[in-house]
Amino acid sequence: PVARSLEAFAAQAEAADGWGPALRDLARARAVYAEGDLGERIEEIRQAALSRPRARAALAGEIVAMREGLQDAAATDDPWSVERMPGGLLDAETIARFAQLTDGGRTPGLLARDPVAVFEAARDCGRMDADAADELIEAVTLWRNMRGILRLTVEGTPTGEDATPALKAVMGRSCGALVFESFDETVRDVAARAAAHFDSLVGGEARGTPR
Repeated sequence: PVARSLEAFAAQAEAADGWGPALRDLARARAVYAEGDLGERIEEIRQAALSRPRARAALAGEIVAMREGLQDAAATDDPWSVERMPGGLLDAETIARFAQLTDGGRTPGLLARDPVAVFEAARDCGRMDADAADELIEAVTLWRNMRGILRLTVEGTPTGEDATPALKAVMGRSCGALVFESFDETVRDVAARAAAHFDSLVGGEARGTPR
């Protein structure tokens, strides 16, 4: 339907489980405009759905299986593929959503919509190693900066072949790489660390060996 009642929205949120699109949408959902207390009521429903107890290993297993399917369908190690490459933006955001769905009930700060805020909350409350949280924040920030520039300058899906000298100069200034010749290496390093954190924080739970 084009619109649904608050009761129907609450029922849908209550039924949402696993790593399905309903919960992933709720993790980022917000009221753009609401009269009276509607915004607060929507937020209460959202937080209640995200805070329900969940089997960590089962949820992690679903996430790992979906990630493997996506990588099989669109495998790439191109450092300009900021969304899909191992350790890219999708991996980093997934780590944040996993933390929300497993620990959000005990740590309300994890229910933030922004992955950076989730990692900050996880670090500050001791639910994530400080170095891991900081490296994931670095990755999200870099991927967002790159994606924003590429959306403004390149049509379609960008690759390294799109890296003209002018684009390299803009990317280097905007993303903190003073010498662009090292930019690919920097991106690969950030992605490798983020991928390792995915394997540890999510993959470890799926294997029954969280670290």
